Amino acid sequence: MTNTKVNTTAASDHYPVTTVSTFSHSDTVLLILGRTLEKLIATQLYNYCDEHNILPPDQFGFRRHSSCEMALSAATDSWMKSVDMRSYAGALLVDLSKAYDTVPHQLLLSELRDIGCSTEVLNWFCNYLTDRLQRVITHEDITDWIMVSRGFPQGSVLSPLLFNIFARNLTWQCT
Repeated sequence: MTNTKVNTTAASDHYPVTTVSTFSHSDTVLLILGRTLEKLIATQLYNYCDEHNILPPDQFGFRRHSSCEMALSAATDSWMKSVDMRSYAGALLVDLSKAYDTVPHQLLLSELRDIGCSTEVLNWFCNYLTDRLQRVITHEDITDWIMVSRGFPQGSVLSPLLFNIFARNLTWQCT
């Protein structure tokens, strides 16, 4: 295992995070309304995924009623069964660092369509994801504004669920 160190002063090692204190009163109200809408959409999408069994049961990350302990227990049980059957047991560990930053919007929209989201819902997510700008501010540096063509908004309640929807077929492709 390697111990990698992060350069805490480099702007590229920081995520753009929205802070309410940098906005005017009207901007703050819009930010709060936007976060409230995100929570409502996330609740509906979580319920839809649960009702239609969209996410596989062996996908433990960022899920309600799930935990790291449950994932470890399921893995241990699977390994013990393999050993008992005198078969091979193993694990594939994948580093998903900055995973939220790498998902192309068009592929996510395709996944949302595949799980049965309506045209109206797809249009809402397309609007939500596209034409976003971001920059990073540190104590020593301010980057220029750039257009974001992939990834999810940092700090959004929708981001973990959208990532799970995007990655839901990963376990099936590995078995």
